[in-house]
Amino acid sequence: MNIQGLMENPYAWAVLSICTIVALIFAVYTWIVGKKKMELSCFHNTFRVVKAGKSVIPKLSLSYEGQAIDDLTVTKYVIWNSGNEVLNRSDIVQVCPLQIVCDDNAQILDAQIIVQSDETNAFKILEKKDKCVKLEFDYANVDDGIILQILHTGDVTDINVECRIKGGKELRNLNHNIKKKNRNYNINKRILIILMGVDVLLVCAMSVFLVLERVGIMAKETLRKIMFFDGVISDTFFIMMLLILVGVLLIMYVRLVKKVFYIGIPAKLRKNIE
Repeated sequence: MNIQGLMENPYAWAVLSICTIVALIFAVYTWIVGKKKMELSCFHNTFRVVKAGKSVIPKLSLSYEGQAIDDLTVTKYVIWNSGNEVLNRSDIVQVCPLQIVCDDNAQILDAQIIVQSDETNAFKILEKKDKCVKLEFDYANVDDGIILQILHTGDVTDINVECRIKGGKELRNLNHNIKKKNRNYNINKRILIILMGVDVLLVCAMSVFLVLERVGIMAKETLRKIMFFDGVISDTFFIMMLLILVGVLLIMYVRLVKKVFYIGIPAKLRKNIE
């Protein structure tokens, strides 16, 4: 095949377009990954033991400092260095240290570090109060961290993890709903579910129509009329649109898998979350 024929081949242009897009995405990705990033991340897993005086464990009665407890929750916080630089104690802003704080609807009863990925990090509880638990560490390599277990009243959404790093990013929360639940969050969640459903239906419909056209059951002209593409867009553009839809679905699926199997959390801490 000569150069002229190759230039006139629509499939060659499709492959070239895809390669260009992939190369651009890879270039942006490597640029982002290569940037210096100082960051702490957290994730929580919670279990309600007693709510409104009703315990999930039969015949269980609890008290704290001589007073009966009718609301108790156990929450495990995984906190680790998710950047690409070593974090030192001096990197943390003194007026905004690593701490767990709660509002007026909750009270911290107890806190303890139950897992530490590296003992030399020297994570420790510096101060423990009803509304705040302050933490301190010597250093933390990439993916080094702890699991902090908190016994508290109220809901987990009444408690926040705070920390400020000098020249670094804000603390990243993998739960995305650690703060107060609000109407906007629920609306966005519904929109995301609807879009995922629409994407699935479109991909399934396109796949069925393409199979019918390939096996000869449906004529190519009929396929174009059904999809309203006749005379509007080229086959190459149609293929690219299909690939984009599949890419969106793949990204959503990966996010779901990461959330279910805690893939975003370092392996040294992941197995102790439950």
